Amino acid sequence: FTSLKTVYQGPKNINDWTFYDPSSGQIFSKLGENPKTQEIETKKKKINLAHGTWKLNNGSFETKTSQSRVGRQFKELPERMQLDFDLDWSSYLNLYINFLTDKLDSYSKGNSYCLRLNTSYAYLYKYSLQNGIAGGRNMGSNVRVNLTSSGNHARISIRIDRKKNIIALYVNEKFLKKWTDTQREGLPANANGLLFTSMSSNLIELSHIKISEWNGKLPDGNKSTTQNGTEDFVLFANEDSVSGKLVGIENGKIKFKTTFAEIPIPIQTITRINMAHRNPTATPAKGTVRAILHKTQGQVSGSIRSWKNGKISLESDSLGAALFDQNAFERIEFDN
Repeated sequence: FTSLKTVYQGPKNINDWTFYDPSSGQIFSKLGENPKTQEIETKKKKINLAHGTWKLNNGSFETKTSQSRVGRQFKELPERMQLDFDLDWSSYLNLYINFLTDKLDSYSKGNSYCLRLNTSYAYLYKYSLQNGIAGGRNMGSNVRVNLTSSGNHARISIRIDRKKNIIALYVNEKFLKKWTDTQREGLPANANGLLFTSMSSNLIELSHIKISEWNGKLPDGNKSTTQNGTEDFVLFANEDSVSGKLVGIENGKIKFKTTFAEIPIPIQTITRINMAHRNPTATPAKGTVRAILHKTQGQVSGSIRSWKNGKISLESDSLGAALFDQNAFERIEFDN
């Protein structure tokens, strides 16, 4: 297994991001390197006073304004890259995601790919600037995403191989579509930007944005990327998987028991761990709590052993004794 490099995780601050407020036409540009505290506070104040731009709130970008934009450039991106982010919305979703873009002031006037995502379908477009004239084209058939039943939350993953001109879409870890760009003209080498444009007046939240290297592998139709719910399930970065029982986590490795052996697995080789479904009729032990992770990323059930200095020690049937940062949880529910 090979550890894949992470290029970016956030958003943690507004420094390198450019914001556009369509209600006023104002643009709040990225700050320079090593900005002074006063510069950061001034930009924060302007953004917070703006009526129609994205705002950073507890690690999430949020907006309720159509045509509001937030984006940033990167010095360089991997030739094979993976863009992941959490998406939450109210009512109807309509979001444009430009990637490998050289423009942050428009989704259609530069060079980029643009995934148009709504509650029902996803469309991929490619925009090019030729002799000063901008143009766009649909990259092929759309794909049904059916987000109406997802509880207004989804984990989006866009995977790009620039050399092979392949773009793949995953929603909630499920592979949905592969597009191939048959045009010979690639995007400019400096097209390393990311831009989000809300196309709705409904609330949209973006969080846990991550850009990393991608191994370039796609499901071959025979590999399982989901679990049956009766056993714990591990999905590796290379799309392989294994089912069994998670015994514990120690020294950067998980201990995983399969039908043939108990094996140590380096955490950096793992994309996802799904725990077996609990028996819904089982009665929780007295004193059991449910610690709910932020953005509906799941929950951990068990008994609290200690809670001090911002750390929670939790005894779980599936994980054993584990220590968590209290900020990882949105809330903790106590059983009566």
